[in-house]
Amino acid sequence: MSGNDLREARNCTGKGSGDTLHFAFAPDLRRCPWSVISESTWIWLRAYGAWKTLSATPEIGDTGSQPLAWFQAITEITNTIAKQQETETRKLQAQSAKLEAHGRRT
Repeated sequence: MSGNDLREARNCTGKGSGDTLHFAFAPDLRRCPWSVISESTWIWLRAYGAWKTLSATPEIGDTGSQPLAWFQAITEITNTIAKQQETETRKLQAQSAKLEAHGRRT
């Protein structure tokens, strides 16, 4: 996939049908992040998706019997998702506290 294919696949321009996912998680970015992800990274992301939805692994056996690169990629992706979710949760809690404080003043 080329950068343009990735932009189209994730509707970076907002011209395609479906959801526009270009800046949903980081609206301050100036460039669509989906368009700059390398092909090798997409391979790991697809492997992660297959693992999460189908419990598919490259080798027969449990997680410990998988290739080290696969295990490291799955671990890194999982940790990145958890960090992002934690950041979003903190933002929402801060916004909620701000609204609650504002409500008490009025």
